[in-house]
Formats: sequence, C-alpha cells, structure tokens
Amino acid sequence: MLGPLTFVIDSQITFVIMALMRNDDAIHKALRIAGSQVALARLAGVTQPAVHRWIKGVGHPSLLAALKIEAATSGEIRHQDLCAHIFDRNGNNP
Repeated sequence: MLGPLTFVIDSQITFVIMALMRNDDAIHKALRIAGSQVALARLAGVTQPAVHRWIKGVGHPSLLAALKIEAATSGEIRHQDLCAHIFDRNGNNP
C-alpha cells in the first residue's frame, strides 16, 4: 500500500503514514457516500467545519463519530479506517 514510501525505516513512522493514508481514503469515501460535507456531518453527529478539518487532515473523527458513520453506511466505511490513528490495519489497537 505504501508504494514509493517503503523507504521509511522506522516502523512507528511507517504506521503513522499508513494510518494517515487509510484515514484519508475512508473520509473521502464517506464523503462520496454522504454526498456533501453537511450530510456527512449530520451522519456523524458533528458540525460541517469538523468534517472540513478531517478532509484537510487537520483532525480526525472521534471514535463515536466513526461508529456513527460506520452504522449509517451499513459497515461500508469501517470505524477502524476512519480512526486509523488509533487502530492498525487489522483493526487492532496497538
């Protein structure tokens, strides 16, 4: 999944880079499903500016917001991917 970023030697840095990539992919997929930042915010129980921060990579969804998005998308978007800064790629909390 990392492709050209595989030169990263430190496993902690690798984890962070992979988490950011998964988080970004999941947020954009959730946005496509919801149709707009406002609609995604309603699904997640947050404000539109919060969703905007997630998209820009400034913040992350809370676990509660991620669980709400997972439920609203019938599991198409996994909370582990939205909270990739907490969970590894297998869905475990390292």
